[in-house]
Amino acid sequence: MQCNVFRVRARRCLCMGLHVMLRLAEANAATSDARDQIERQNRQLSDNEAAIKLLRRQVEDCGSDRERDRRQIATLQQALSRARAVSIAATASSYIHVSFSKFSL
Repeated sequence: MQCNVFRVRARRCLCMGLHVMLRLAEANAATSDARDQIERQNRQLSDNEAAIKLLRRQVEDCGSDRERDRRQIATLQQALSRARAVSIAATASSYIHVSFSKFSL
């Protein structure tokens, strides 16, 4: 009888041990999956940080290009104003010359 009780207890312990081992294997699998996910997220984070750095450089470049373009536009506007003044002066001079040439006959 005592042998049967021992066998029953041994089976229970074995079942409990198997149950614990199964839960441990499940926990290990979940841990492995979580580690894989963390690694993927870390890679994605690194990729996103690199993309942000690239975009920041591009924004800085656009800012410097914009400032350079503003200076060039200002220079071109000044040149255009000078050209208009010269054109107006030339037109006025030729108009005056034409007007006086009519009277010189």
